[in-house]
Amino acid sequence: MKFIIKLLLIGIATFFALQYFPWWVVVAIPFFMNLFVKTKGSGSFFSSFLGIALAWFIASFSMYSQGAQAFTGKMAGVFFLPQNGMLLITVVSLLMGLVGAFSGYSGNALRNIFVKPKDKNKNRYGRPDYSRYSR
Repeated sequence: MKFIIKLLLIGIATFFALQYFPWWVVVAIPFFMNLFVKTKGSGSFFSSFLGIALAWFIASFSMYSQGAQAFTGKMAGVFFLPQNGMLLITVVSLLMGLVGAFSGYSGNALRNIFVKPKDKNKNRYGRPDYSRYSR
């Protein structure tokens, strides 16, 4: 559940931030989201990847559908791709998803440096839990 909520928060925040800020906002949003919200490393990587890739794809597709077909076709030619704008949008969305994923994983790693993990052998009173050995 936390994975889906984080994916939606990253995706929505990135979509609206891309309209007002430069492209590198896709690095800042997943980094700070994973810095403050605790998940496992794989969860932070994949939620950031999917959130950024979907937000970038939707933002690019909306520009493409509003008249940027000629521009994306020419840019696809620069990258030696077929003159298909949708292929360029898909490839760039996947690349930006990777950028966001590594950023989110970096935020999670920085959080793990400063936050001490709980000791699973201690109960809530600070003593070791020996109840698993009793029958």
